[in-house]
Formats: sequence, C-alpha cells, structure tokens
Amino acid sequence: MIKVDLVWIFLVIALIICALVCIVIATITMKKNDSNESFLRTFPYEVADKKNSLAKIYRPFLYVYAGLCFGPLFDIVPNTNHFNGMQTLGITIACVFGLAGLMNAAIHLFEAKFTKVHTIAATISFMLSFLASGLTCLFAILVYKSNSILGESNIASLILAIIAGLIAIAILIITLNPKLKDWPRLEGVKQEDGTITYARPKIFWLAFSEWLVMGAGIIAEIVFYLSFIKL
Repeated sequence: MIKVDLVWIFLVIALIICALVCIVIATITMKKNDSNESFLRTFPYEVADKKNSLAKIYRPFLYVYAGLCFGPLFDIVPNTNHFNGMQTLGITIACVFGLAGLMNAAIHLFEAKFTKVHTIAATISFMLSFLASGLTCLFAILVYKSNSILGESNIASLILAIIAGLIAIAILIITLNPKLKDWPRLEGVKQEDGTITYARPKIFWLAFSEWLVMGAGIIAEIVFYLSFIKL
C-alpha cells in the first residue's frame, strides 16, 4: 500500500476549493443580477460573462480546475512501479478527466445562441464525464480486489466504487434525458396588455444539466483521487 502522497492531498483540497469558489461566485452573481437567474435556467458561461469583479474570478478558477484534472499524471507517470500494475488505467482515467475538464471550459466559450456548436460541446463533455466516472468505478473495484488478495481490509475502496458507479449512471441518465432534444424552446408568457413575450422555462434543461454534470464530474474526480490514496 502506498503512503499517502502529499500530491494527492493537495489535488483533493485544491479541487474542493475550486468547486466551492465557483459555486459561491455563481450563486452570488446570479442573485445580484436577476432574481430569475438560478442554476435551473442559467448557463455556466453566462456567469463567467457577467461584468462585475466577482464574476471575473470565476473563469480563472474554471481554468485552474481544468488543469487540476491532469494533476494525477504528475505523480502516476514518474512512479509507475508503485501502482500495482494499474498505472495504465490510472493514466487513462486522468487523461479522460483532463479532457472532460477542458470541454467544460470550452463550453464557456460557446454561447447558447450557437445552438449546434454548444450542444455538441456539451454532449462531448457529458460523455467524457460519464466515461471517466465509469472507469473510476472500475479502478476502485480493482483496488479493492488487489488489497483483498493481499489480505488487507479495504471496504473504503468498495464504497468509492459504488459512489463512482452511481455517478456514472446519473450522468448517463442526464445525457439521455429526452427533454434535452428541445432545450432551446422558450415559453410564451402573456402580459397584462395581451402581448406575448417569450422567456426561458423554470428548468432550462441544457443549462441545468451542464451544472449537474460539472458537479458530478468534480465529485467523481475526488473519488478517483481517494481511490489512489487507498491503493
């Protein structure tokens, strides 16, 4: 069993800090700008595009998060002999998480008015997050079996595998949600003077899904890091 590496502890803490900062900034920014804005109907990129000092911090933290997704490579690659033959899978998962992080950042570059481009980018991001979570589940199971063969009790790895598996299933359900097919559709709202204006529904499915998958991906990556610590 590997001694707990400071690199992994740093990655877990840094990832949690980035996630909390983004959530806090997004929440405060949406409340300041419009009472109708929420995680249910506001795209992540719209938070980054707000013209205030707090929102300007959001995008750099997003890029830091994308960089942290590749963080495990700096410990796995130079120490391949320490990972009980699972370094190839570990490197693969780290790369997939890294690509998912980059796609999350890329989504912030394509406004929703570019419907096809934004939809394609979001779909790729969702599938990469699903793949990374599924592979993390497999990795945690292998860690559990490896330690069991050595006679070491490692129920934590089994719990981590279950969590990663549930996250993968959740992301897949989100991705296959039939309501995403008509996500650009707006709702007609009749005004007092009889005119009809169009606005986003209470749940703007693609926007809400992007927040959900981003959050699920962060949790899955933390699970991946913890699985390595338990190796």
